[in-house]
Amino acid sequence: MCSLISTYLKGSYTWQHILTKDKYNEIATSTTTTIKGRIESGFKLIVDPTGEDVSSTAVLITESAVVVGDKIDGRIVLASSRMDGLDGAAAFYEVMLT
Repeated sequence: MCSLISTYLKGSYTWQHILTKDKYNEIATSTTTTIKGRIESGFKLIVDPTGEDVSSTAVLITESAVVVGDKIDGRIVLASSRMDGLDGAAAFYEVMLT
């Protein structure tokens, strides 16, 4: 994926994609990858998948398809929004972190 935003994604972050959890809801299997992105600090009140209001302390802009529940540099992903370009394809993802 190559978009205009690519030139602004200078940071490298460790993405832990959760594949399965055990019966205690702990991570059983996951994959770890280094991704490019940009983190912006700031508080934002969002609704998590369980319906509770939670406070996000940072936003990650990346071209990687990060999903809720994954971890970025040890921070839990609370929400992930796909932002489409003019052609309708995914341009980047806006990821809310703890």
